[in-house]
Amino acid sequence: MHFRLIHLIAWFQIVFRRLFGKGRSAGPAVPGPLRISTFKERHEMSQDYILFDVTLPALSEPTDVVSRELKVFVDGDEADSRTAAAGDSVVTDLEAPQDAAVRLELRDTDDAGNQSAPSTIEFVAADTIPPTQPGEMSVTVVGERHDSETPTDESVSEEPADESSNEEPGDEEATDESPAEPTADVPADGGDGEKPNAEETA
Repeated sequence: MHFRLIHLIAWFQIVFRRLFGKGRSAGPAVPGPLRISTFKERHEMSQDYILFDVTLPALSEPTDVVSRELKVFVDGDEADSRTAAAGDSVVTDLEAPQDAAVRLELRDTDDAGNQSAPSTIEFVAADTIPPTQPGEMSVTVVGERHDSETPTDESVSEEPADESSNEEPGDEEATDESPAEPTADVPADGGDGEKPNAEETA
């Protein structure tokens, strides 16, 4: 009887641990969504790289998660893996080639070694970072240039048009052929044309 009671207590302990304790087979809950923050780019030979940070979702309380694993896949291949503590909120200095397809997977691990299903996010490492602001400019005077004064409309004199050039051909000939004006008759005696006085005639 005593032997059976010990086995019964041990069985209850196993069931309790699997349901509520460290020995449960189920892992932690799936982490929440990730957030990506691109902050700069890096040039290496003929390849540009986009550097980014990943903000991790907060853990629900209470929790027995002790670590978090973030994997980076570039164009389908695993390129990087980072392990963060349970209290970490961001993973920094990640990178991927410009315009590459990136997939991130985050898994939480509890103190019994159980691992959660992954929380994933996919994006394209596009270059959305503008160049840095140019530095201060300086000006150097190197010489001067003189322009001749351009005459205005008021200072330009207009010469009268040559009227003779507007005459149509034939006008001059028509003037020469015009009839002469009639002249007064001159007396035959060569006088001045006055009529003789009546007394002088008598």
